[in-house]
Amino acid sequence: MKGIPTVWDEVKFIDGYPGRYVVLARRHGQDWYVAALNAGKETLKLTVDLPMLASSPVAYYHDGKDGKTRRWKKPKWVRKASLSSRFRLRAVPC
Repeated sequence: MKGIPTVWDEVKFIDGYPGRYVVLARRHGQDWYVAALNAGKETLKLTVDLPMLASSPVAYYHDGKDGKTRRWKKPKWVRKASLSSRFRLRAVPC
């Protein structure tokens, strides 16, 4: 987590509903960071459009399946985003 910026050049609302969940994309320099927070009791499976990531390499970091184990040291997978830039996210309850 020490490598995650604390100051952002740009912030975009991607998806959400008040009191339920939010997906934000934040840019620091040329790098984008996407975060999904879930205030519900059930895990959410979301598909979001992230055009700023089209054709870019993407590293995926996530909470563990139990929602507690953090996996920040190494990305789960790295892939190049397609031209459509649609991503499937899983947001565990906070």
